[in-house]
Amino acid sequence: MYAVFLRTASLWSDSTSSDFTFDNVFWYRAEKVLGQTSFFPENSGSSDSPVLGVSVSLFRIALSLRHVFRTGILPEILELERLQNDVADWEGLLLEDQNLLNYPPADLKGRDIREHYHKTAIHLFTLVTSLLLGQILRGSALAGLPQTVPRGSWQMNLAIQILENYANDNVWAKCFIVQWPIYTLGVLMELPEDRQLIRKQLQQTRDVTSFAQVARYSYDLEAIWTNREEVAPINEEKNFEGGLHLLY
Repeated sequence: MYAVFLRTASLWSDSTSSDFTFDNVFWYRAEKVLGQTSFFPENSGSSDSPVLGVSVSLFRIALSLRHVFRTGILPEILELERLQNDVADWEGLLLEDQNLLNYPPADLKGRDIREHYHKTAIHLFTLVTSLLLGQILRGSALAGLPQTVPRGSWQMNLAIQILENYANDNVWAKCFIVQWPIYTLGVLMELPEDRQLIRKQLQQTRDVTSFAQVARYSYDLEAIWTNREEVAPINEEKNFEGGLHLLY
């Protein structure tokens, strides 16, 4: 199922349809079926997915939002409201976690420390979906790439703090489930120093895992960043010329 998620999401620079067409009904059904079985009854539903890494709900939300950016078509009103409610629920779990920004303490061992990494990965996924949904609700989501997000947003600030906390952590670098959120954050980041943080994290993952998908993410981000740097001066020149026109 994770492979289907990756193939459906594809690369952000790919504006064409992916090999796997997004099927909202399939993901709702998968979420319902997997929700009927609890592998770890003592855990919350948000952390009860030992194979996939995160709840199918987050995969569904992320793909729904990705579909909007690919097609430029908004969901129906009821579906959009459901997405808002779902993201709000995940944001609530994130904001209730008092250990959100605590690097794993030395006294955590075995299953406890794995759960800490797991929760942090879920929070990063949540922050990315929150940022993407925000652009859609503001009407700034056109077919293509998401817009960059300034550091002033609470979601971006939290995401950067999480990435900084785990910057040199090889265990974190081996966590496959965080790679898509990290890659997507790279698309959303505006400042060169923040992009460098993403670049280093993806390189660290490539060094310790040799994941081919992470290499594709890295190459795609470099192309996106280069293109945005080339386009920015052109836009600034147009804005300057427009200002002169108003003066005369």
